[in-house]
Amino acid sequence: MCSSDLAKERDAFFVCAGWENRTFIVMLTILRILGRDYIIWTDTPNPFRRGGWLKEKLRGAWVRWVFKGARAVMSTGRPGVEGMKRYGAPADRVVNFPFFLDLEAYPPRPAGTPAPAKIRMVSSGRIIHRVKGHDLAVRALAEALKDPAFKDAPVDCEYCIAGTGPDEKALIELSKELGIADKVRCLGWTEPGDLRKLMCESHILVHP
Repeated sequence: MCSSDLAKERDAFFVCAGWENRTFIVMLTILRILGRDYIIWTDTPNPFRRGGWLKEKLRGAWVRWVFKGARAVMSTGRPGVEGMKRYGAPADRVVNFPFFLDLEAYPPRPAGTPAPAKIRMVSSGRIIHRVKGHDLAVRALAEALKDPAFKDAPVDCEYCIAGTGPDEKALIELSKELGIADKVRCLGWTEPGDLRKLMCESHILVHP
């Protein structure tokens, strides 16, 4: 949705899943200026993030201003809730909003299912190393595959990553450098229905 749409849709209610990237910074600023209704839904903030003094002052003032205009600021768990309060979100608008998983969508394999010819490990998320750590998973896989036990194992393995991002090319190059390019697959953007199918057909969830 562009800025002209924000001006036209006066009855729209917006849920912004984040507040740190440029797109959301612009969008939230416009929503706040126009007095629109919005909710911010965000991860637990990084308490160790530091920038220059002036940048941090300006950033802090903007965050408090945007949070003050929000109907609610949603995060998950006590660390997320407390983090939002430290960032300046009004305490009466901070909501502990839990993630959930539909367990019935991921039934366990029946007992006696034959061992797979190839073990599939899977991750899902934007490929940004400093946030998601897919590079750590690739390095760990390379180290594990050096173990003699793996060389004698009767099954093969692959690591599939559903998602895209600025570090995708670097991740592919890293897998080549580590000699496991044939084990790592970057699947790109994956639709929710296809992602569920991928998860059900995989054996190990990797969340680095």
